[in-house]
Amino acid sequence: MACPILTSTTSEVVTKTLPLVADLGPKFTSHFYNRLFKANPTLLNVFNISNQEKGFQQKSLFNFIANSSVCFLGNEHLPDSLTSTVTHKHCALNVQPEHYSIVGEHILGTIEDMMTKDTRALASWGEVYGNIADTLIEREEALYKETDEKEGGWRGLRDFIVSKKELVSNSNMGVSFKPVDGKQICDYTDGQYTTIWAHGKNWEYTQPRHYTLTIP
Repeated sequence: MACPILTSTTSEVVTKTLPLVADLGPKFTSHFYNRLFKANPTLLNVFNISNQEKGFQQKSLFNFIANSSVCFLGNEHLPDSLTSTVTHKHCALNVQPEHYSIVGEHILGTIEDMMTKDTRALASWGEVYGNIADTLIEREEALYKETDEKEGGWRGLRDFIVSKKELVSNSNMGVSFKPVDGKQICDYTDGQYTTIWAHGKNWEYTQPRHYTLTIP
């Protein structure tokens, strides 16, 4: 993917308004998430509610938007060091390209709610967000494709059942799974993590939980 080159107008507007985003800090992303979930409550089945309540996700998103914007203002690619954690987490959550349109709508809506209703500013931030989204979508597709093309690999969700549970220490339980379809599963790296989707008793929403994989 070629390095995104922002228009001169976008560079000027974003340079002037980025300090306003910085002043708002996580208040900006907190407002964004409130707005997003009010309009799309089913997304609460995707986002970790615990991280939302503790403010972890709000801080993480704010830092990512700010750092990405600075990169694009310098006509630079988003470095892997900035996107790697995000793209792997998104793939673990089965994030799809269409989700970015929903997020973009509410990022711009938050700017309009909290900063400015100026159409030039909204268009400029829309361009920046579009470049961020395109970059992440491309890199996430590469990860999805890599896993899908492995022998025993797959794309999206797959049903497994618990085949064994073993207490491996005072604070850790080892759980083994086997695929419901009985087919092969691809190789994985010791220490890699996987995502389990669970709906616990009295939970209002299905929630993702990430667990470390170990090689038997």
